[in-house]
Amino acid sequence: MPAGVHGDCSLSEKGKGPPRFTVRIDQQLAEETQVYILLHEWAHALSWGSESHRIRAHGPEWGIAMSRIWQALVED
Repeated sequence: MPAGVHGDCSLSEKGKGPPRFTVRIDQQLAEETQVYILLHEWAHALSWGSESHRIRAHGPEWGIAMSRIWQALVED
């Protein structure tokens, strides 16, 4: 990963069926940080769906997805 990048999410397969995403996380980070980055990148995947090219990286759709993830964690 490039310096300063701790994780990323990308659409890895386009075509028929649901979109597939790849999430990469820097394994040199502390475990707690890796979990937070996983949740952050998961929110990208949830907000993008198959429209990753049309959604701002940290726009309102991402914020809603992140809120839903945190809400699910708190409720369980």
